[in-house]
Amino acid sequence: MRNLKEVQKLSRKDLKHVMGGGPIDPVGCNCFCYTGAVKSKHSCRTLCADGAIPGVDSFPEGGSASDCGYPPQLH
Repeated sequence: MRNLKEVQKLSRKDLKHVMGGGPIDPVGCNCFCYTGAVKSKHSCRTLCADGAIPGVDSFPEGGSASDCGYPPQLH
């Protein structure tokens, strides 16, 4: 792609479905989810793919899980 003429602007509805488009966790916040038996890093601010609340591996020094936006807001 050489110029922006080929770029398509996404609607607000479509932007909600972009993976990785959520809020970034503060430094020191590490959460995880399980997919089957596989543990993988996940945002503390969003639910896991199966709807479960992510587990917390670590949070900022002197802080708590709530400093990471945990648990995520349920809509």
